[in-house]
Amino acid sequence: MTIATFSDWLSNTAPSQFIQVTSWIIPAVQTVHILCIALLLSAAVIVDLRIFGAGLRSETLAQVADRYIPKVWACLPVLLVTGLILIVAEPGRTLTNPAFYLKMISLVIAIGVTQWLHSYARSARPLSALPALLAIVSVLLCIPWHERVDGVLRKRSGRVSVRHNTRHHHGLLARIGVIVPADTQRGSR
Repeated sequence: MTIATFSDWLSNTAPSQFIQVTSWIIPAVQTVHILCIALLLSAAVIVDLRIFGAGLRSETLAQVADRYIPKVWACLPVLLVTGLILIVAEPGRTLTNPAFYLKMISLVIAIGVTQWLHSYARSARPLSALPALLAIVSVLLCIPWHERVDGVLRKRSGRVSVRHNTRHHHGLLARIGVIVPADTQRGSR
């Protein structure tokens, strides 16, 4: 079974169909998903800044890591659940997109780097070049996440066209005033 075949099958299942026809589910889940991404990235950046010596100098790296890394771990299960809902809702958009797999690979690497940095920070060893290098890697791994959030926000603001699954997105965007329904556009000409 190919990914495209699986994607077509998944989009025709009852849960996927339910999510597709219920106009508020995808925006609500995307909102929670994006807020968790923002919280996760914020916590990671704060720890990275402390590693670089650019922030929270009044606290040790261990104190900063102990305060912010648990927020990263708390976000991951929420991201997993909301991500699965979004995949079930629009499998063709997600599973057939190579950027999705790049994002998942970078997520796995970022989780490993975060785990290592947290254990390193708690060991109270003096900073060396290696944690700084890993902090740079973790910042670079954030780029696919930033692109995803930026793309969703641009779609929501109407700065780019909504190309996928227009059945429910078009109606929702028209109801909240982001786009003008095609019927209205034709009638006004």
